[in-house]
Order: sequence, then structure tokens, then C-alpha cells
Amino acid sequence: MKIFDLEHILIEKFSTYINGMEEIASGKEPAGQKDDQKLFLHVFAADEKADNPLKKISFMLLENGMIKNKDDKTRLDPGEFTVATFIPNDSLPLPMFNMECSIHFEKYIQCRAEIPPMSTNAAYQEAFCRPVQELRQGLEALPGLSPQTTLPGLEEYSSGGLLAGHIELQHKETVLQWFLGYVDLYLSFINKRDEIPVLQDTAIIREGVQRKAAFCRMFSQMTPHILGDLPELYSDELAQKISGLLF
Repeated sequence: MKIFDLEHILIEKFSTYINGMEEIASGKEPAGQKDDQKLFLHVFAADEKADNPLKKISFMLLENGMIKNKDDKTRLDPGEFTVATFIPNDSLPLPMFNMECSIHFEKYIQCRAEIPPMSTNAAYQEAFCRPVQELRQGLEALPGLSPQTTLPGLEEYSSGGLLAGHIELQHKETVLQWFLGYVDLYLSFINKRDEIPVLQDTAIIREGVQRKAAFCRMFSQMTPHILGDLPELYSDELAQKISGLLF
């Protein structure tokens, strides 16, 4: 499996929902480019009134890029990445899903996957956070996996089952299979949404709208910092464009 295969796999897995969405960014032409470095945005969005549990699905893909090294930010590594974000519809307080798989060629894989809850309700957390935590508990053996199960500063939006780390390249296939475990779990939440009573709770729906909006604002504001890892492609205009499309 190649890193760019992730997008195709996710699109296929979520095709039932994507088929009811509009493709607002095709991903065919680079959103940013310098020489062979290309950054693509592929974004699907559903009408708010549509009977779709997902509001937006977005992919950001880097091809032939130069990415800041984790140990020495003055050094750039050739590499590529796939970043995906799934945002639920306002009428359904499902968790969000976001993931990043970044390969620094001949060095390491930087990975992150999380299913942030959109409610602090105890029953909601039991339904959505516990399964993520149980999935994460089965992934302790590989060297390079971070012991952190939440991101600093994002504890309020943590499932407690964050997957993150810097993994040796020889374990690429294993890392990709881990991602698919998180993908399949998130898809199961969506497919079984009618069987989860807390999703019909009006107080949780209201809370979910507020938390989702705050989460998206926060990540939108963080986009320039994230894009800063690609200094040869960075521009304020590109950062603003990405923020607007992804969130």
C-alpha cells in the first residue's frame, strides 16, 4: 500500500455518503506548487438540509514535498503526506475524525489519528470514546509510538485514544493498517447512528453544534502553523484558502 492509496481507500469506504455530496475542490490541480512540490485539496460537502450524517470530508495531499524535520526544524526532508478530516452534520452530534500520515523518505513516518467527541455527556463518551480507547490499547508494541493518548491543549476534545508517533519506515504497512482500524471504527459509528440513543438527545445536539464550531475555528486558526512545516510552499494566501475549504 502506498501513502496516497489512503485517500482512495477512504473514499471507497465512505462512498455511500460521498455520493450525496458535492465535490467543491476536485484535487486535480495543485492548490500550491513549487517546482515538483505539489499540494492538493480534495473536498466533498453536503447541503445542510441533506439527509447526510456528514457535512464535509476533506483531503490534503502533498506530493514530492519538502517537510521540516522533527528534530531539526532548519532541515527539510523530502516526503509526502495525506491528511483527512471528517466533519458531521449539525443535526447529528457524531464525533469528528481527523488523521495525518506523513512519510519522510528514508527516515520515518509521522502519524496521527483521533476521533474527537462532540459532547462531554457521560453516556456519549461511553458510546464513542471507550471504543477508541480500546482500539488504542491494542497498539502499544511498536517502537516510536507516543505514549500520549491526547494532544496537549486539546484535552477537552480528546477521546483518550489518540494514535500518534514517529515510526520507522520498515513498519509502514503496519501503520497504514492502524489507520484503517480507526477509519473502520469511525465508519461503524456512522453506519450504526440510528442505534445510538444519545445522538437523538436535543441537549447533546446543541452541545455538539457549539463544540464542533469551536473545534473548527481553532483548527482553522492553526492552519498557518501546520502549513509552516512546508516553508517552500507557504503563503498567507494559501493558508487562508486551505482554512476556508477544510473547515
